[in-house]
Formats: sequence, structure tokens, C-alpha cells
Amino acid sequence: MSTQNDFRILQRIIEYCEHVERARTTFGDTEEDFAGNRHYQFSCAFCIEQAGEGVKHLSNEARAMHVTDWKGISGFRNLIAHGYGNVALDFLWVVVKRTASACSPS
Repeated sequence: MSTQNDFRILQRIIEYCEHVERARTTFGDTEEDFAGNRHYQFSCAFCIEQAGEGVKHLSNEARAMHVTDWKGISGFRNLIAHGYGNVALDFLWVVVKRTASACSPS
């Protein structure tokens, strides 16, 4: 894959992480807020799923340049997308809290 394509994919992953952060700002920043609002849950799950889908399209070179748990991200995407035993809300909340900081460029 081209460097330009990897750059576009990484930009989209970051945008989805920023959407999760905006959802936290809009809906609330507590686990209770999250657990009590299906729109909040679905919004964040969709963004995390899309970020995980983007990971699957990154080149091996791009993955090697950025130290991140790429397999964990794409694996969690699969859990959300395919509903393997349903994702526990408390676990999804932990991922939501960590998404913005984990995806922001440093």
C-alpha cells in the first residue's frame, strides 16, 4: 500500500477517535451516563468498529511505524461487528475512555 493511503486511513482512525471524545462531551463522562443511553453506546461502538476496520487496511509498514496493539483493535472491532456473545457494557466503557488518548498522535 502507498504511504498516502496509509496516511488517509490513519487520519480516518483519528477522526473516529475524536468522535468518541465528542460523544463523551455530549452525553456525559461517567459510566452511568454511558450505561443509561443506548444512543451513546451505539455511537461509540460504531466509531470504534470503524476505526478497527481501518486498522485492517493499513500496510504492514505503517503498522510497524506506530507501536499500537493493532491486533487488539481489529479483534475488538470483530467483537462489536459480529456480536460474539455481546460485548459487556462495562468493558466497552473502558475502551471508550481510552480511545481518544490511545488514538491521538503523540
